Amino acid sequence: MRASTVALNIDLNRFPELSAYKRISAQIQEYIETGIIREKEKLPSIRMLASTLKTSTDTVKSAYTDLLDQGFIQSVPRSGYIVSERLQIRTSDRSPSIFHQNRPCPLSAKARKAAQCLQSNYARKQKSRPFDCFVNEKGEFISPEWVKEAVRITKSTWNHNNYSDPFGYLPLRKIICDRLRQTRGIIAEPHQIIITSGTVQSVSLCTQILFNSGESFFLEDPSLPIFRKIFSFNGIQPIMIPVDENGANLDSGLKKDSSAGGILVTPSCQYPMSVCLNKKRREQMIEWARVTGSWIIEDDIDSLLTYEKNPTLPIRSMAGAEQCTIYLDSFSLLIYPGIRLGFMVVPEQLAESFAGAKLLMDRQCPEMTQAMLTSFLGSTSYESHLRKLITRFKKRKTFLEELLGQHMKNYGRTLKCNNGSHLSFLLEEQYIDSEISSLLDTKGVAATPISKFCDANPVNGFVLGFGTFKEGELERAVKMMTALLKESN
Repeated sequence: MRASTVALNIDLNRFPELSAYKRISAQIQEYIETGIIREKEKLPSIRMLASTLKTSTDTVKSAYTDLLDQGFIQSVPRSGYIVSERLQIRTSDRSPSIFHQNRPCPLSAKARKAAQCLQSNYARKQKSRPFDCFVNEKGEFISPEWVKEAVRITKSTWNHNNYSDPFGYLPLRKIICDRLRQTRGIIAEPHQIIITSGTVQSVSLCTQILFNSGESFFLEDPSLPIFRKIFSFNGIQPIMIPVDENGANLDSGLKKDSSAGGILVTPSCQYPMSVCLNKKRREQMIEWARVTGSWIIEDDIDSLLTYEKNPTLPIRSMAGAEQCTIYLDSFSLLIYPGIRLGFMVVPEQLAESFAGAKLLMDRQCPEMTQAMLTSFLGSTSYESHLRKLITRFKKRKTFLEELLGQHMKNYGRTLKCNNGSHLSFLLEEQYIDSEISSLLDTKGVAATPISKFCDANPVNGFVLGFGTFKEGELERAVKMMTALLKESN
């Protein structure tokens, strides 16, 4: 057996997002996969590699154990570790399929819709550029206590590793009920809570449970394009209704289609317009839903990030809304987008239907992640985390509003915003939001055009996320935007 080179040239600064042993493991795996280290070649001893890298033997041992578990290396008694033999499959040696000359099977209508949705997916990998929304790439707002609880629960590998309740982890559902009662005025029981992988899955479940194919449904315009696609994918016709400074205009929708089966509304902080649905329109929606048997799907996005002393409570908390409202929220902004956990509050008579649909869709959300969230939400650290978010976001919101008032008053106006992490700036009609946005994109500024979210009711302006950007970043971005608008005159 040939002895391998002792110096593997492992850089412990590579892959900074990984733990130390994973950095070593990943680089040795790279050497094996690229053929730099060959089959049956001997690796340095644990002690030797630890000495070379100036790290602990436990770290190197963990790296080797990781490679053993993945089958990249094997342990030879009294000899050490060698690279495993790997089965090489050569495509030239494979017999051609007997079906290789057959015509491809025709795609169903749903298959075509799904492919089109992926091809036109608006969500790119976000890189935390001013004014992006829903990003936390810098980790500025990840609570140390969250990390601590996540590590503690992850190490308890004998817990939370089996199939669990499709409704969701019961301790999490209980604490969500408590939090909703305290912060949003919603009275609900744990069996009315369905844990989902986020708002997209929650909306998808609503389309499958509440409506029949061929029915129509009201959607805000502008709104997230993926909502329109979810309804269309499930055979439901979206009817777009305009959003003004008082929120979604239900009267406009009823003039188009009086038989619509419901409405999806974001009343606390409309996305992308940032406006709040006023009380009169909330009451009108409840009365309409009650009389016609229609449904209100309330996406309470950004609701806890409120900058008012007496924040407006959700539709679901209002009298008469309990039986006609499906309440949705997620933890993407409060924790981080990659957590992929959200929840629904559903009427009692529909709870088992939604849980059954969740079971049929993907069975359950990971219980370990739910356990981490439960521990965090039940701690005093969560209250501190939330206060920190609100304090910093409010400061940055105020700073951005002052900047826009100082530099951009000749080019448009800022819509009032009492909640959330984004502002909307409406441009004067001589400026085209998509054109200015494209120019800003080349300069590292992500002022998303509101027209991108519109269907039948065009709006000209920008969505400006401010939550995860410091004052200096916001100021440079606003000045760059102002300069481009001035040049375009």
